Amino acid sequence: IKKDNLNELKSLKMPPEQIRDVLEGVLRLMGNQDTSWISMKRFLSQPSVIQEIINYDANQITKEMRDAVGKLLQSKGASFNPENIVRVSVAAAPMAAWVQAQIKYSLVLDRIKPLTSELDKLDASLQKAKADKEQCETAIAQSDEIVQRLTGEYETLQVEVLGLKQELGKVQTTLASANELLGKLKEENDRWGSQDRELDQELEKLPQTMLMAASFITYLGGTPEDTRAQETSMWCKELG
Repeated sequence: IKKDNLNELKSLKMPPEQIRDVLEGVLRLMGNQDTSWISMKRFLSQPSVIQEIINYDANQITKEMRDAVGKLLQSKGASFNPENIVRVSVAAAPMAAWVQAQIKYSLVLDRIKPLTSELDKLDASLQKAKADKEQCETAIAQSDEIVQRLTGEYETLQVEVLGLKQELGKVQTTLASANELLGKLKEENDRWGSQDRELDQELEKLPQTMLMAASFITYLGGTPEDTRAQETSMWCKELG
C-alpha cells in the first residue's frame, strides 16, 4: 500500500462499489462502524493509516467483527476477488487481500485459542519453575556458604578442644603429683607429730631423769648391784 494509491482513492467522488466494499471491510476490522464514503475518506486521510494497517493485531478482532466482515465477504465475494479488484483499483487490491488474510488469521487464532491459553499457562508455570529454581539455587548457595563457615568453625573448635585436652592432661598430671606430695607430707606430718609428742614426754621426764642420774651417781656409786636396783625402784615410785 502506497501513499499515492491512498491519495488516488481519496480523490474519487463516487467510488466504485468494489472499492466501497473493500474499504467497508477495512473500517469494520478497525472498529469503525460508520461505513459512509465520508468516513472512508476520513480514514484514508489519517497520516498513520498505512502503519495502522501494517501493525494491525488480529487478536483484537471480536466474533461480532469477524461475523460481520465474513458476511460481507460472502455477499460481496466478487469485490474481494484479486482479479476483479485489481482491475478496478491497484490501491484497493492489497487492502482486499489484507481483509481476507486478517479474517482467516482471526479464525486460526480462535481455533488455537485453547492451545494458546494452555501454552500461556505452561509458560507461566515454566516461569514460576524458573523462579523457584533460582530461589532454590540461591538457597543452596547460601546453605553451602553456611556449611563452609560452620565447617571452618568446627575445625577451629576441634583444634581448641585438642589443646584443652592437652592442657587438661597436664593439669591432671600436676594434680596427681600434688596429691601424691600431699600424701607424703601428711605421712611426714604424722611422723613429726608422733616424734614431737615423744619429745614432749621426754622433756616432761627430763627433771626426774636428771635427778635420778645425780642421785645414782651421788649415793649409789659404790653400792652393790642389788642395792642399786632396790633404791632405784623406790626412787621411781616416789617420783611417780
